[in-house]
Amino acid sequence: MTKEEREKFKREEAHADAQAKRHGGLLAVDGEMDTLLDKGSTTPLMAGGAGGLLRVSALFVVAIMLMIKRSLAPSSGPHYGGLEFPAEVKFSDGQFQTLLGGSGATAGAVGVYLQHVPADGDWGVLSRYVGLSPAELLAPQPEGQLDVFVQIGHANTLTRSLLFMFDGSASVKDMLDEIKKHIDGISSEADSATRAGETFLAVVDAATPPPDEVPGRTARIYVTCHGEEMMVTYATAHAVQVMRKSSHVPTGGMAVPSTASDGPVCPLLFDAYLGVVTELQSEDLRATDLRATVADGFRAHTGVFKDEM
Repeated sequence: MTKEEREKFKREEAHADAQAKRHGGLLAVDGEMDTLLDKGSTTPLMAGGAGGLLRVSALFVVAIMLMIKRSLAPSSGPHYGGLEFPAEVKFSDGQFQTLLGGSGATAGAVGVYLQHVPADGDWGVLSRYVGLSPAELLAPQPEGQLDVFVQIGHANTLTRSLLFMFDGSASVKDMLDEIKKHIDGISSEADSATRAGETFLAVVDAATPPPDEVPGRTARIYVTCHGEEMMVTYATAHAVQVMRKSSHVPTGGMAVPSTASDGPVCPLLFDAYLGVVTELQSEDLRATDLRATVADGFRAHTGVFKDEM
């Protein structure tokens, strides 16, 4: 090899080393041309240098916004009477209640909710029902034993709610009349229970719009019970529409006076909807539908927290 050839070889070798160091040793070099740097990009998004990076950034931002929107979108819940019920409701104190079941009704629909986590309260009265199949929960109980539906309504240590939802065509009076019909079905022979029901209905009447008004579709009445406390809260359809995954119960509900009645109203109301099916209720198959969906929901709800009970 001549001196000129050796010098040329050294120059070519130095040039190749310099390019390899600049590109991390990963880019192929064709003679003296850096093929990646001098070659036009085949990716449209990357074409145009800074403009391409801006387009990539914009797409990234849009993707993030879509993910956020999806996470904030209302979760799809079960439908009863053609109305979608929230899978859970949240109260101002941060407590959640989970939907057990529901059914359609003449003036809309009704749903039954139970405190979210067993650790939130004493679930002792319900422990023996955990693990039973819906068919076992619905089966007649031995004489002297209460079924799970009565226990849910009468256990003062449990926070539970009934949610009455309007269908957009029923008036407030229609809903009041329907609730009264259920209460009368179990209290017609007990004056004290009748008076307790009247006390409750008076509070519902005071907490809701005028009787002849027709609330918008999905407007609702929350009736929440814990111990001797009972609250009635009304939410307009507009208020519901802006709610997200959990339906937040508005503040400002009205308390049902416990001293003004001749007995606890909450057990009376739950018995009217979930208690032993009376002759009046047996004419309406929706009463048994409610018990069936609540049995399914109770099995699913308590199964998640079985180890905590």
